[in-house]
Amino acid sequence: MLTAEEAVFCSVSFIYGMCTGSFLNVVIYRLPKGISVISGRSSCRDCGSQLKAYELVPVMSFALLRGKCAHCGSSISLRYPVVELISGLAAAASYLAYGISVRALLLFMIAAILIAVAFIDMDTMTIPDILIVSAVPIALILALMDSALTLASAAAGSLSVSVFMIVMNRIVQDSFGGGDIKLMAVCGLFLGWQNALLSFFIAVFTGGAFAVWLIASRRSGRGSHMAFGPFLCLGIFVSMIMGTRIVESYINMLKF
Repeated sequence: MLTAEEAVFCSVSFIYGMCTGSFLNVVIYRLPKGISVISGRSSCRDCGSQLKAYELVPVMSFALLRGKCAHCGSSISLRYPVVELISGLAAAASYLAYGISVRALLLFMIAAILIAVAFIDMDTMTIPDILIVSAVPIALILALMDSALTLASAAAGSLSVSVFMIVMNRIVQDSFGGGDIKLMAVCGLFLGWQNALLSFFIAVFTGGAFAVWLIASRRSGRGSHMAFGPFLCLGIFVSMIMGTRIVESYINMLKF
């Protein structure tokens, strides 16, 4: 049960996360198109009208406008509030896991990159290198901050899954995308080998379950490809927030 103070900080984190999610929507839309994510005001995709401040409030604007543009009445994608809500939850989870700390902030920064990666990969089946490169300094700082993480375990975390993915690509062509491999190599630096393996296991399990559902519902055939990045991002996020507890619980279970 949260104290009143913790509830306030958790709420503030959630709101901060949703505001970040609003920016991530811009990144997700513009980055694959080569449009600057910094300059230029947000506008309606259909009529091109520049959006006013009250139309940019995370989640609330979508609800008040009933999912339609105030200028032309065209439908606004449900993805926008979804990304904002996911970002808010990621910020709140980071706070609940590590409180008010630099580590919590850095983990949320990684989470924000993962959210952008996941949705861009769903749209384009590619992961922009700029997102992975932007995660490198954050991953290095997180690795240096973790007193339990040695240089050897950081290197093992970076290589354990990424090398396996490279080998699998040699055996079965295009098993994993280059962006997936680079993402795991970078995030493995601060996850360590145990959490890196956990994140990959979560990705394979959830991705496999989703693939089975697609085939069973006849939404996709056996030879079809799907983006694996979103499942990797999910696995990485779960591992960096509560991976240590999951691994310890699993080890303790094996002792009985």
